[in-house]
Amino acid sequence: MDFVPGLQGVPAAQSAISYLDGQAGLLTYRGYRIVDLARQSTFEETAWVLIHGGLPTALQLAEFDADLRRNRRVKYNVRDIMKFLPIDGHPMEALQT
Repeated sequence: MDFVPGLQGVPAAQSAISYLDGQAGLLTYRGYRIVDLARQSTFEETAWVLIHGGLPTALQLAEFDADLRRNRRVKYNVRDIMKFLPIDGHPMEALQT
């Protein structure tokens, strides 16, 4: 494998979601500094910002959180499969299974 410095040969595109200014040390998502989101927002609030473009109202956040909770449950058949995976295996190997 050849070493390629910088972004030469790496696909890159403009994004409406994130902005990066490496020289200024600035990373934003939807106009919000990532450092502020990390310090002041929950995972659910940050996910909402990424998906919808702004901070949620209290009602939107409650409904979004409830929806995430409903859909993050591991299905019984997946749990059965996970029982047979080696405990010391690499996570990527488990995903390939």
